[in-house]
Amino acid sequence: MNEDAYDKKVLETYCDSDGRIKQIPTKQKKFEVLLRYVLKKFEVGVHYSEKQVNEILSNFNEDTALFRRSLIEYKMMAREGGGGSYQVVGRSEDWVPWS
Repeated sequence: MNEDAYDKKVLETYCDSDGRIKQIPTKQKKFEVLLRYVLKKFEVGVHYSEKQVNEILSNFNEDTALFRRSLIEYKMMAREGGGGSYQVVGRSEDWVPWS
């Protein structure tokens, strides 16, 4: 199964028909698929306030803190100013969790 097919299968399993995440997977690889999925709603080079990040993430799941922190932990977004500004960073091959 190629990566696109795998991602599609994960999204079909963990998202409802409206695109909301209905369940958080326990496997890291599947969770990373969901993080890449929500990250698509953010624009590269744009600075977002924590409130804006939460508003976007709330369209996917009520646990905005989990997704916001995970996007930082997996280095998909960077946070500046003690949480005052968030932005998308790096390329997909750089998106790895902290060891």
